[in-house]
Amino acid sequence: MRPSLVLLILLSPALGRGAPATLPSAGEPVEFPTFGVAVVPPAAGEWVEVPAGRPTKVVQWTKVDVGTRKPRAFLSVDVEEAAGRTVRAFADELAKRVNGMTSVTPPLSVGGEPTVRVHAPTAATATGPQPTDAIVVEHAGWAYTLALFRVPSEAGQADLETLARGVKWVPLEPPVKSLDLKTVRTLFRGRFDVTVPDAMRPIPADEAPTRVHLSLANLLARRTEYFVMIQLLAKKQDTPFEQMEQALIDGANRKTRKAEQWEWEPRRGGVAGGPVRVATRAVEVEHMEGITDAATGASGAARPWMQWGLVKLDEQRVILLHFTINTDNSEDRAAYEQLGGRIVDSVRPGPGAVQLRQ
Repeated sequence: MRPSLVLLILLSPALGRGAPATLPSAGEPVEFPTFGVAVVPPAAGEWVEVPAGRPTKVVQWTKVDVGTRKPRAFLSVDVEEAAGRTVRAFADELAKRVNGMTSVTPPLSVGGEPTVRVHAPTAATATGPQPTDAIVVEHAGWAYTLALFRVPSEAGQADLETLARGVKWVPLEPPVKSLDLKTVRTLFRGRFDVTVPDAMRPIPADEAPTRVHLSLANLLARRTEYFVMIQLLAKKQDTPFEQMEQALIDGANRKTRKAEQWEWEPRRGGVAGGPVRVATRAVEVEHMEGITDAATGASGAARPWMQWGLVKLDEQRVILLHFTINTDNSEDRAAYEQLGGRIVDSVRPGPGAVQLRQ
């Protein structure tokens, strides 16, 4: 695998702007229980947290050039199942991908576990951040990679070392225990905001100019347990919203084999005078064209449960949300169904709202 491709995978484009509801104090550890780890963020004056760009990325930060506003460096934490590999074997695989080398010196302990370092040379002509250094550690069957990407003229090794020394392990929890809506994501060039749990991550391969997918991974169950597809739709001004919502749900029901039909129910979570919001209940789905197979393959669940949401932002813009739940636990399904309704309630026009062409 070429270094540029590794960079693309580990630093997938950020999905809009992510902003947590509360920011930690300087030097205060931030826990990520769904990933089993806590980290101390790097210096806030230099590094800025950006949205995690893939399902297994725990957190990442960037250092931006003040003049050009282009990134000069990235720090990130990723997690991947070790799958029987030792920390050295995992690091060797990473080094091979970036044409680098591994080393155990100088020795470093991360959260009480031994580490292996990876170093890769960078081309002097590189214009964007390249993978240069990583610290790999294995804990409880999971391989954690703390990585530094930088342009040749930028430092950052000391920040990587500091990040590694601040790592602590926390009990691994299923995502259903962390469903509070805390992170605001501004999508599609600021056209609207949606608030989701901190642990939700985008699936870059499924992105499109007006469609994104977010997911919740359950590391304990080793599956992706919850998906939401969010799509921006254009609405003709002379088409009543009620007509559009009926056409959408009729089409979904026609393409689906299941025991009961979806029906829209009004939501009460919107602000008075704000966007019109409707949602369905979650229904167990035996088959749905183009969706069920992909969702089932990713999670291993025999039959996913699906739910829909629809938000009318104005006379020209409608947001369609499609939720997929993959768990056999009925209490967890109920919690995810409630989460779908709350996410629908959180959608609101963003700072870059513009009219769409008809």
